[in-house]
Amino acid sequence: MDKLDTITNYVKSQDLASKAKMTSSHQVTYEMFTNESKSLAQIAKERDITEGTALGHLYKASQEGFKIDWLEFVTLDEIDTIEKAIKTVRKRIPKDETFRMKFVYEFLDEKMSYVKLRAAVAYRKENE
Repeated sequence: MDKLDTITNYVKSQDLASKAKMTSSHQVTYEMFTNESKSLAQIAKERDITEGTALGHLYKASQEGFKIDWLEFVTLDEIDTIEKAIKTVRKRIPKDETFRMKFVYEFLDEKMSYVKLRAAVAYRKENE
């Protein structure tokens, strides 16, 4: 057995690949949010990231199967409003233009935060 095989076997035996995943940036954010009950603002401040980045981490964690209660960020009424706005905006943008959440934000007269917009989309993806 050569050195590479020895290392590969060791990594597999210690399950180091999954342990490395567990300490990824989005996992740290998820643990702070769920285990420590910290808000996005607190997480952002402590980790020196934006709230949008922290929310992105939670979204990524949810895509990996971790449960997020998106209703902590947005109400069902707000989700309905956001969904209607998304549908309207999608119909209005030219076919050659890429859809951006900024269009929805502006359509809603900047009254819904990007956190609410992203949480609404995440909520619907999980509850389709």
